[in-house]
Amino acid sequence: MSNTLVRFLNEIFGGNDSKVVRLIKSCNQAIIAPVIIQLKTHLGVENMTKDVAKSWTTKIFVERDEILVCIYKREQQLENLFQYEWELMLTFDRKEVCIIIF
Repeated sequence: MSNTLVRFLNEIFGGNDSKVVRLIKSCNQAIIAPVIIQLKTHLGVENMTKDVAKSWTTKIFVERDEILVCIYKREQQLENLFQYEWELMLTFDRKEVCIIIF
């Protein structure tokens, strides 16, 4: 994270103790990285994959009682013989994570 963003999150939301900051921190690829590395290892060198450009997408859905963070990413085989997409959905209790006023 850039220093500007960290400073903003600290000043406006109170840093790591903030429910909003905890929710925002879940919006990254690092959470799924160990599984992707394992998958790539099992696919082998002949089926090595790379990121599909601009395919990482995060969507946040605010429901009455919960907040859903959905993270999507596509990979493609180096010779473009196949692609796959993974999706991670995190569900947070709205009362525990974040109070959003509409």
